[in-house]
Amino acid sequence: MNNNTQSLWQKIQQSLLAIAPSIGESFQKPAEEAQIKALEEVIAQPLPESFKEYLRTFNGQEQSDSPHYFMGYNLLLPIDEIIETYQMLVEDFEGESIADELNPNKIQPVLWDKGWVPFTDFEATTRICIDLNPATNGVKGQVIMLYPGIDYQSDEVVLANSFEEFTQKIWNILDSKDYSFEEGIIEQDFLI
Repeated sequence: MNNNTQSLWQKIQQSLLAIAPSIGESFQKPAEEAQIKALEEVIAQPLPESFKEYLRTFNGQEQSDSPHYFMGYNLLLPIDEIIETYQMLVEDFEGESIADELNPNKIQPVLWDKGWVPFTDFEATTRICIDLNPATNGVKGQVIMLYPGIDYQSDEVVLANSFEEFTQKIWNILDSKDYSFEEGIIEQDFLI
């Protein structure tokens, strides 16, 4: 068990409560073990332990007509939304290549890979995912950002080599106050 991930997410929420109470208050209660197991059954493989610890701390954010994005325009999905989004994307796009001439770098050059587990969403265009099926130069469990026009061969598609590293980066940004806050959005170059 990695209590460091849980501790950091609790600190992240406390920091968000101080910056914008509506964002911090939108974090949902912990996921139940049955929900986490259901997600693992859908993706047909185990999730990284640090991601499960996050889910045991917060099951995403409340979904509403006026979302409270946790950083940038990223809304943390609860498990039921992760499953729904994942199943839709696998059904619609799994295995469709972007271009046959692309050499895989860190992520697979496809529209959607069943090894990608989306845990944020912005209007069905931008998603942050855990990558459980990296390409040759990637790392299993890396955190990637997918959006229209992405350069699949760029190293910049990978935000962190693990969910634990991703969590630490989020905390470091908030703790060092390395962001701007305008019109209800916490902006930082790390996350768009």
